[in-house]
Amino acid sequence: MKMKKSLSIRMMAIDAVLVAMYVVLNSISFRVANFKFTLDAFPIIVGAVMFGPFHGSLIGFLGSGIYQLFFSGYGITPTTILWMLPVIVRGLIVGAYSKRKAFSPPVSGLMVFTVIAGILTTALNTLALYVDSIIYNYYSYVLVFGLLIPKFIISIILAVVFALVTPALVKKIRKNVKLPEGN
Repeated sequence: MKMKKSLSIRMMAIDAVLVAMYVVLNSISFRVANFKFTLDAFPIIVGAVMFGPFHGSLIGFLGSGIYQLFFSGYGITPTTILWMLPVIVRGLIVGAYSKRKAFSPPVSGLMVFTVIAGILTTALNTLALYVDSIIYNYYSYVLVFGLLIPKFIISIILAVVFALVTPALVKKIRKNVKLPEGN
């Protein structure tokens, strides 16, 4: 029982580190109008590949919740869950694929699923922006949808980069950190 408990605590600690990485990476961003360049998806993808959909989505949920509450400048609003949903979906998609491949997904498949997750994340972020624009009258239709094609292109490029880098990082983590069996 003691071994299982220590592994559970270890998983919580690893998830906490990945959540913290998400918050930091989300805080370090470059903005152009409503277009935000960030690498915050990386810890979600790493957690999802290593531990599956629950941990991937949990990292996204907690990381985006902490960021929204303390660092976004908006706090909790009626649309907060809409802003959290995209990263939760990213963790679910990549994590489900990794779990299906026994937590050792081939780079080609990982690339496909990170791209799918990236496209869905961009679409859901645009939906959240659109709903915000309706509720709060923040943005015009042109500002919400005008940069959609470049957003999808950037999302795809970042997803490919994440898919190429993640397996090497996961291999290093597995080599240097005692993880629960099967991960």
